[in-house]
Amino acid sequence: MEKPDKRLDLGLDAKRIGKRIKEYAKKARNEEELKIKVEGLIQELIAKFFEKGEEPEVAYEHRTKISGRREDALYGTVIIEYKAPKKLDTGSEFVKAKEQIEAYIKEESDGKAENFGKFFGVILDGYKISFVKFRRNQWMANEPTELCEESVYRLLEAIISLRRKAIDADFLLADFGPESETSEKVISVLYEALEKSKSSRTEMLFRDWKRVFSQVCAYSPSKLEGLIEHYGLAKGGDCEE
Repeated sequence: MEKPDKRLDLGLDAKRIGKRIKEYAKKARNEEELKIKVEGLIQELIAKFFEKGEEPEVAYEHRTKISGRREDALYGTVIIEYKAPKKLDTGSEFVKAKEQIEAYIKEESDGKAENFGKFFGVILDGYKISFVKFRRNQWMANEPTELCEESVYRLLEAIISLRRKAIDADFLLADFGPESETSEKVISVLYEALEKSKSSRTEMLFRDWKRVFSQVCAYSPSKLEGLIEHYGLAKGGDCEE
């Protein structure tokens, strides 16, 4: 399984958290008891990274869309499948759990392969952990490895990263498109800087931009009418600027 290109600086003691999970596993008599304890810990950690009301929604025993299978825990696009302590010591149990996660992802994606990669699967028995991901048109899953600092960090990173939006055209338009508050503020600042500039170099670059941009886009001042009002700039402004 490939490691993420860059880890988030979570500021967490992942080694200590891993030890706590192993302690839970020692006391847990079954999968359900392990899940309750670990999920309580995850919720405790999530509270440190999200504002009140902005925490990622979690669904327990979530029914999949088609077959109605129950997922132990679903955090947005992160699926956690719990197993009874030391269950992953058995190869056949791991294969079964891996196939289970793959089936969950397929159903959550409505069977569309292009969406499989958006999901991240985790199999955890308290002592060992495995990650399942669809990448480069194939399913990838590491053999169950002992819970350690690196693997705990990766689990928490996957959940906490849900606060970051995906690089999606609709999200980009909403945040930075012509109707966004961000665009209005940025354009206002840049417009003011251009308008007040006394630099001959700035004037030269602006004239060059008008020449090149008009050739590329075949724009004219008349096509830009309304921009001044749209961005709330002072009346009588230069729409080309």
